[in-house]
Amino acid sequence: VIPMIISGNIVLLGVTNPLEGLAVVDNKNSPIRQVVTLFDMFFNVFFMIESAMMIVAYGLWMSPKAYLRSGTNVVDFIIVVSSMIDL
Repeated sequence: VIPMIISGNIVLLGVTNPLEGLAVVDNKNSPIRQVVTLFDMFFNVFFMIESAMMIVAYGLWMSPKAYLRSGTNVVDFIIVVSSMIDL
């Protein structure tokens, strides 16, 4: 499931331009823009929940298998936290 969600997020990133809003439409009230915004929120919330679940399961830092002791998870955590700025 998670690889499919990641793939969907990649497609969403491909149709957006952070400097100009959406590359596919210019109208801010467009239904396409609203759908893309909805999916963006869904992906952000999904990845926040995933990170929170992993932190609860493994701990944040103190245990040997802690979430932030893995380089991949550190990058994931930075991306998730930075995506909160966009919300």
